[in-house]
Amino acid sequence: MKICRNRPLETKINNDMHSSRILLIAIISFIIGCSQYQTPEDLLNAARETISESAGFDYTALAITPNPMGGVDTMIFNKSFKPSEKSLLGYDYVIEYRNDFANKDQVYINNVYRDVDHQNKLVKFYPAEDSLEEKGNILNALPVRFSMVRFLDQTDWVFNKDTLINDRPLKNYLRIENDRVNENGDTVLTEQHIFINASTKLIERFERRNHLNGRLRQVIVYEYKDFVQRNDSPELTYDYPSEYQSAPKGISPYKDLLPIGQKAPEFVTRDEQNNLIRLSDYRGKKVLLNFSIIRCGYCLQSLEHFNREDYQMSDTVVPIYINPIDTKNEITSFDKELNIPFPVAYSNPAEIAELYGVLSYPLFYLIDEEGIIEKVITGYDPAFQESIKS
Repeated sequence: MKICRNRPLETKINNDMHSSRILLIAIISFIIGCSQYQTPEDLLNAARETISESAGFDYTALAITPNPMGGVDTMIFNKSFKPSEKSLLGYDYVIEYRNDFANKDQVYINNVYRDVDHQNKLVKFYPAEDSLEEKGNILNALPVRFSMVRFLDQTDWVFNKDTLINDRPLKNYLRIENDRVNENGDTVLTEQHIFINASTKLIERFERRNHLNGRLRQVIVYEYKDFVQRNDSPELTYDYPSEYQSAPKGISPYKDLLPIGQKAPEFVTRDEQNNLIRLSDYRGKKVLLNFSIIRCGYCLQSLEHFNREDYQMSDTVVPIYINPIDTKNEITSFDKELNIPFPVAYSNPAEIAELYGVLSYPLFYLIDEEGIIEKVITGYDPAFQESIKS
């Protein structure tokens, strides 16, 4: 009986203690904040300096998004950024999705964008000569747009209020993304909120709040943690899995290649010195067709393998480099830099690739002495390349 009578008093005491703890945290935060930053604008500028003066940084983002079924979807991203003068964004980046339903990475380095699809073992690349509009779509993808870099690029943030989230005192800044009346006469308001920790000078949370006719209808939340700042970091790199194929955007690589045992289609081309190359002229020798492109990491590794000092291709094999994607000028510059170790098909390479059903790279056709397809190798295969050494 006594316990029952005292429970409201105990509850009141606990509530008072909890409120006092929150008040104490807020007071301490206010004192610390005032000692470090005179105004909220000072803190916002300090957060910008933390990012802009960094030689590179990594962090983890957790996205919490409402779905049409009334629940929420969560996604986890590992993000790495590195300042780059070549980038339209000002940064190179690698974003790794760590989710069962979206197992992929996004890589934007040296102004070339690639999607790495782990499920299908495919790398889709976006050439450097893509239009600014296409690149704008790349840079505005949600994992990039909802990143610390893009938030702090905005100049119209206004301090909103101090707040506590998970017992952490944060400063809430607001900007209006959208404020309009739609075709149905409804008022649509979209607010963006960032929450900065005064002690770390980092954004710890983002909220995108959508209102319809004055009512809050949807909130998208991103939480940021595990921030690592690198004051002296090397160039941002990405290790592409060797067994993956590469294909240009908008093209499916899943097309039937020519089968082993079929007669290889005849073709005629010319090399860089304008010498005629005709497939049928090489009867009595094997012919290696190396379909390769410049912006494919494992195409490069394959060529570097052929260029090793201890590598000498068998005299019984005639190799031909065929690049159906890049321009002649690009191939010429690439050849001067790398020294492609065999003849390059400079005329009608795209037609040859179409004859052989090639849509991903690197890809090798080994044609036997009678003009019959002996092997088809997709991807960089060191064992295969060693098998055709002298």
